[in-house]
Amino acid sequence: MRFSSLLFVLLLCTCGSAQMVAQNAVKIDINLDLRHSVNGADSFARERFIVMHENLYSNDWDSDEQRASFLNDYDVYLGRDNGSLVWQYNQSFEDPARPGFPLLSNLAAKGLADRNRYANSSAARALEDRTRSMMIGGQMSIFPTSGPTNPNPCCGPAAGWTYANGSALGEYMATAVKEFYGEGGDSGQLRPTMVEVVNEPFYQAGDWGTTPLEIARWHNDVAEQFEQIVPEVLVGGYTAAFPELERNGFDQWQDNWKMFIDEAGENMDFYSVHLYDYGVPSNPEQVVRRSGSNIEAVLDMIEQYSVMTSGAIKPWNISEYGYWSPGINGTPYTKERDWHNLRSFSTMMMQMMERPDVMLKTVPFVLNKATWWTHPSGNKYPYRLMRQQSELAGETGSRWVYTELLQFFELWKDVRGKRIDTWSPDPDLQIDAYVNGKKAYVILNSLEFSDQEIDLNVLNPQNAAITDIKIKHLYRRPDRVPVLEETTPTTLSSFTLGQEATAVIEYNFAEDLLLDQSNEEMKVYATDMLRPISANQPITFQVEGLETGSTYGEATLRLGIGRDRPQNRRPTLRINGTSVTVPSDYRGYDQNNRDRFFGVLEIPVPYALLRENNEVVVTFPDAGGHVSSVALQTFAFSREVIRGSNVVGTEQPRLSEEQVQVYPNPVTDRLNVQLAAGLGSATITVRDLQGRVLMTKTGLRDQASIAMSSLPAGIYLIRVTVVEGVVDRKVVVR
Repeated sequence: MRFSSLLFVLLLCTCGSAQMVAQNAVKIDINLDLRHSVNGADSFARERFIVMHENLYSNDWDSDEQRASFLNDYDVYLGRDNGSLVWQYNQSFEDPARPGFPLLSNLAAKGLADRNRYANSSAARALEDRTRSMMIGGQMSIFPTSGPTNPNPCCGPAAGWTYANGSALGEYMATAVKEFYGEGGDSGQLRPTMVEVVNEPFYQAGDWGTTPLEIARWHNDVAEQFEQIVPEVLVGGYTAAFPELERNGFDQWQDNWKMFIDEAGENMDFYSVHLYDYGVPSNPEQVVRRSGSNIEAVLDMIEQYSVMTSGAIKPWNISEYGYWSPGINGTPYTKERDWHNLRSFSTMMMQMMERPDVMLKTVPFVLNKATWWTHPSGNKYPYRLMRQQSELAGETGSRWVYTELLQFFELWKDVRGKRIDTWSPDPDLQIDAYVNGKKAYVILNSLEFSDQEIDLNVLNPQNAAITDIKIKHLYRRPDRVPVLEETTPTTLSSFTLGQEATAVIEYNFAEDLLLDQSNEEMKVYATDMLRPISANQPITFQVEGLETGSTYGEATLRLGIGRDRPQNRRPTLRINGTSVTVPSDYRGYDQNNRDRFFGVLEIPVPYALLRENNEVVVTFPDAGGHVSSVALQTFAFSREVIRGSNVVGTEQPRLSEEQVQVYPNPVTDRLNVQLAAGLGSATITVRDLQGRVLMTKTGLRDQASIAMSSLPAGIYLIRVTVVEGVVDRKVVVR
C-alpha cells in the first residue's frame, strides 16, 4: 500500500453504481491495466503467504481425508517444522570413533526408513506440493550447552550423550536434512528449502548457559556444515522473538541484531524474525500493536544494515506472526479471542506482501489441535485451527470442529494472480489488488478504530464489462465475535469497511483483463543510518544509485525514527535542496501504549526532485532519539497515472509528451509550454493540490511562458487543454 498527498483527476469507473458516496469517504484508486512489480516480483505466491504452522506428518488431523480437504479446498501450504530435528537429535547415536559427533551411518539408515515410509504413503504423496518451500528448525534444547540427549527407548541409544560443539550440531542437522528427505515421490518427501538454526534463542540464552555471541557463532558452524553437505538448502536466523530494536536508545539493536549481522551475517542466506501484536496480560483487549509503522521500522532497519554490510537485502523468513498474550494462556476458549489473531494476520500479511521480492516464507501462527500442550487448568493451547465442542461455553461433546481462525483461510481462499497498481491517500487504509484472467481481487484492510467509508475508483481502460461482484468482509461484531460476511451486490462504487476489518472484493469480467502497462517499484537505502537527533541540527543522508529515467513516476521517502512518545514526529525535510511537506499521519496507531515510538514515516516526494544521487536533510525542533533508517522508494510508470478525485474529471483524449511539452521541472521562474504543430489554441490552468484554480491562461498557441515565481515552493497541477485533448503534469516549484 502506498499513499500520497497528490489528489488529481478522477477517471471514469466503468463499474458505476447507484450507491451514494459519503462526503467524507476515502477515495482509493485501482488501475486494472497496470501490473505492479517489485524488483521483478509481481505475483501473489500463495506458498509464501497462505501458510499453516504445521508439517505433513502432524498427528493432529482426524483423517487423511480431512487434511487433504482443508489444504486443497482452501489452497493452503504447510510452512514450518520445529519438532522433527529435535526428535531425531534425541534418537541419534554417538560415533565411537569421534566422541561428541553423530554416527552418520545410523542417521542414513533411519533416513532411508523414513523415505520409504513416505514412498509407501499415497495420502502423504498426494499432498507433497503443499510442502513446497517448507522450513525446518532447531530448538535451544539441542544446542551443545543443553546437556546430553534425551533418548526414547523405542529407537535411540540406551543413554544420552553430549554434542561436542557447533560443528558437531551442524553436521547432525545437515546430515538429517540430507538423509530424511528426497525430491518427492519414491525418493522421499520434499527436502526443506530452508533451515532456521534455532528458534527464539537470545532471550533464553542465559537459561541454557550460553550467550547471544556464542549462539551467533553456532550459526556460522551450522551454515558451514550445510554448505558442505546440502548446499542447496538455505540457512538463516537468528529467529528473533521480541525485536524491540529501539529499547534503551537502540541498545538492543547494537547487542542483538547488529552483533548477529556483524558476526554471522556473511554466512546467512536469510534473516528470520517473529512479529506479534502483544496483548497486555492483565487485559488482552489492550493491544500493543507491532502492526503498522513499527513493523516497517523493524524490517527497514535490518534491511538497511544488510545492504550496508553485504551490498543487498537478505531475504526474509517471517516464521511466526500474529497476536500473542501471556494473559490468555490457560484461559478457556472464546470466539472473541480468535478475533485478535484474525485482525493481526491480515494486517501483517498485507504489509509483508508489499515486499514480495524478499519474502521467502511468512507463517501465521496457526497450529492444528496442538494436543501436545495442556495447561494445568485443563484448557488448551490458544492458537489453534481446531477445538473440541465442549471447549466453548454452552456447547457439549468431544468432536473436533474448526475455530474462528478458519475465517482467515476462507477470506483469502480465492486470491491469486498478478499484482496491479493501487493507491490510498490514507496510510491507515491498506489496499492491494491482483488480476487473474477475468477476475480482479481488491483487498482492503483498515488500521482505523472506526468504520470507514471507501470510495472505489476502478480504472478500466479496456472497458471490460463486469458480470458479477462478490465481497467477503471479515469484521468484529459489537459482541466481539468475528464474522465473515459474504454479499453479491450488482454494482459497487463505495463500501463501508469495519473497524480494523478486512475485505476481499472479487470482480468478475466478461473477458480477460489485459495488463499492458507497468508500475516498476524499487527501494534504495541511504549510505548511513542510526543518527542521533539534536534540536534544530540538520541530519544529512545520501541516497545513491537511484534509477529515475521514467517520464512518469512517484516516490516515497521512508524515514524510520525512534523517539520518546512526547517528542516531535514531524521534522522539516529537504531533498536535493527543496522543501518537502511531511504528513502528520503515518501507518497505524500512535503507539501511545509503547515505551517509545518506533516507526517509519512514509513521506510523498515529488518524483521530479530525484536524481541518481540524492541528498536528504532532516531537522527536528527538539532533541532526543534517533533516525534509525532512511530509504527512497520509487514507482516508475509506463503511462501517466492520475491520482485522487478532487479535480473534476474529463473524458477527453490524453495527449502525449511529444504533443505537449512542459518544462523545466522543477521550475524556479518561468514554466514553458510547447505545443506540437497543428494543435489548436490552448488553455493552461494551474491548480494547487486541493484542486483550487490559481491561474488560467487562454488563447495560447505554439509556445507559452508562465511566471511561477510568485507561487510558494511546492507541487502544482498543470493542465493544458486543446481541442484535440488534454495533458496533466505535476510540477515542482522551487
